[in-house]
Amino acid sequence: MISLLITETAKGCGSKEKWVGIGEFERKFNSIKKAKEWLKEYYGKCKRSKMYMDKEDGNHFHCGYIYHFHNDDISHVPVEKWIQNDRVTFREIKTINLAIL
Repeated sequence: MISLLITETAKGCGSKEKWVGIGEFERKFNSIKKAKEWLKEYYGKCKRSKMYMDKEDGNHFHCGYIYHFHNDDISHVPVEKWIQNDRVTFREIKTINLAIL
């Protein structure tokens, strides 16, 4: 099973503020193919950058993507706008045999 851990971050448009975490959620899929299909539908054609994770030996590996886009809240006036970067980490979920631990 594949899990996508999605960490949402944002900052004001044109702002020199630091990125702020605004949420985190997880989606689970039976295959990487299904996970990638969901990502394509959810994020559409927004800009995407590769995300890497460091290993203990000093090397790194490609573990996910950062999706970059503008967002806004039109539920009230004035409309709030911000830049959003969602970090999506791919994880594998497997059952552990506790009898061998």
